[in-house]
Amino acid sequence: MEVVRVTVWNVGFEGFDGEAEARLRKTALQLFASLGYDSTTTDMLVEAAGVDHGTVLKAGGKSGLYRATMEYTNDLLTRATREALARVKPDVDGLHQLVDYQLDFYFEHPEVLFLWAHRSLSDAADLTDIEERYSAPLHDLLEEAFDGTQLLDRTEYRLTANVFNWCLRGFMIGGVHLLDGSVLGPDDPGLRDAFRAYMHRLLDAMRPAGGY
Repeated sequence: MEVVRVTVWNVGFEGFDGEAEARLRKTALQLFASLGYDSTTTDMLVEAAGVDHGTVLKAGGKSGLYRATMEYTNDLLTRATREALARVKPDVDGLHQLVDYQLDFYFEHPEVLFLWAHRSLSDAADLTDIEERYSAPLHDLLEEAFDGTQLLDRTEYRLTANVFNWCLRGFMIGGVHLLDGSVLGPDDPGLRDAFRAYMHRLLDAMRPAGGY
C-alpha cells in the first residue's frame, strides 16, 4: 500500500565510499520513505540510482540499505532531540518548546516520518529489531528528561507519544480536509501554525492532572 507519492528530499549521505554509493543510499531513503521497504525492489534501486547490482550488494543489498537508512535518519533525529533537550528546562514551557523542536524537525525531514509510517503498517516486518535498535532508545531519552517532573506520566508516556505521532502523520500525509471538499497540504505556512497551536493544546489536555 503506497502511503505517499515519491518525493525527492534534500538529504545527503556524506562520508560514504564513492559517489555511486552515496547516490544509492540517498535513493534508498527516497524510495523506502515513499514506497516502503516491501514495495521497493532491488531493480528499482539500481535504476533510480543509476548504479549496477554490484554496488547494491556492496552496500548490503536491499536489507542493508534499509538498515543504513534507519540508522542515518535515527541519528539525525537523536542529535536534534539531544540538542533540544539541552536547551529546554524540564517544566511546562520546556515541554512546549520540545514539541516545537520536534515539529520543526519533521517539517524539515518528512522522510523520517514517512519511514516510520510505513513501519507502522508492518513494512519490513521480517526485520524485527528495528524498534529495539532505533525507536526505543529515543523514547527512553525523552522519558528520562522529564521523569519525576509530574509533567508526563511515565506509565502513559508511550501512549502520549503515539497520539502525537498519529496526529503528525495524519497531518503530513493527508493534510486537512475542508468543508468545501478542498484539501490544504502541510506545506501551507498558515496551516502549519494552526496545527502547531493545536498540538500545544492537545499536549496540555493529555498532561496528568496536577502536572503544572
